[in-house]
Amino acid sequence: MGKKVLSHLLECGNNPEYGNTDDGSHNHDYDDIMSSNTDKAASEILAEWRLQTDILDLKEFDKRILEWHNLNKLRIKCFNSNEHVRYVIKHDMGLSWSEFNCMMYCRILEKIGVPITSSEFDGISYSIEIPSHGKK
Repeated sequence: MGKKVLSHLLECGNNPEYGNTDDGSHNHDYDDIMSSNTDKAASEILAEWRLQTDILDLKEFDKRILEWHNLNKLRIKCFNSNEHVRYVIKHDMGLSWSEFNCMMYCRILEKIGVPITSSEFDGISYSIEIPSHGKK
C-alpha cells in the first residue's frame, strides 16, 4: 500500500465525519477513491504473494492474515461454525483504517475466489464472514 494512502488514512482515522461533505451528505467520490485504493492494495498484495508461493487459496490467506496481524500486534480471532468462518480484528487505528483494511481483505478474498457473506467495520474493529466450505 502506498505511503501517501496509508498516511492519509491514519490522519483521518478517528474522524467519524470522514467521507461526508460539508453539508453532512455522503461524499460518493470518497467511495470511488476508497474502492480504487483498496482494489489496488489487494492487487499489490496478491502480486507479492505470487512471488512467494504458487498457492493462493483460503488456507494461504489464513496463514498470512494471522502472521501479519500477530507481527503487527493486532488482535485477531477466527470463529468457525458449520456455516461460516468469521474473522474479527480489534485495533486502535480508527474508522478509516478499519474501513480500508476490511475492504482490502474482502477484495483479496474475492480475487482468490472466496465469496464474502458479510463484512462490518467501526473505529475499533472489523470483521469478515465467509462460507465455511467445510472448514473447522
